Amino acid sequence: LLTFLCFFIFVGNIKRLPEVNSLLQSLVGGRELRAGILASQVISNVPAAILLSGFTGSYGVLLTAVNLGGLGTPIASLASLISFKFCAREYPGQMGRFFRIFTVWNLLFLAVLTGVAKFDENGENTVAVSRNNLLGKWYISFNYPFWKIKEYDSSAEADKAVQSGEADCF
Repeated sequence: LLTFLCFFIFVGNIKRLPEVNSLLQSLVGGRELRAGILASQVISNVPAAILLSGFTGSYGVLLTAVNLGGLGTPIASLASLISFKFCAREYPGQMGRFFRIFTVWNLLFLAVLTGVAKFDENGENTVAVSRNNLLGKWYISFNYPFWKIKEYDSSAEADKAVQSGEADCF
């Protein structure tokens, strides 16, 4: 807990330095998702949110980024550090195993959820749909008028189109 208090003091002071301030302005603007996730891996997600919030107006994206940033390294979230400390006390001989499993699962979830966060449902997308899915085609054309519908003979072919990059979703 003392470590995090020091992080907050450090963050408050570091962003006042002119060199750091101009560097963060150039790194964060328009890249809030990447900046929030990466900063969270180094200084934890809450201090990262405080540090980066002064350099963007895209608070929704930054909030998503630091929430996602809570995954990854053990320092990325205070809850992760608490669980790590608990495991060290209860199972001192298995810390290496815990760390490996923790890291693999966290990085996997971070990768998957970052991919989901990058998908812009309001943008122009191509959706793969099987020809006989009339209700699905109606729903997409009604709710997402900017999306292009690409028809396939089966759901399996629609899935392959997404995997090959021919379509954005199905």
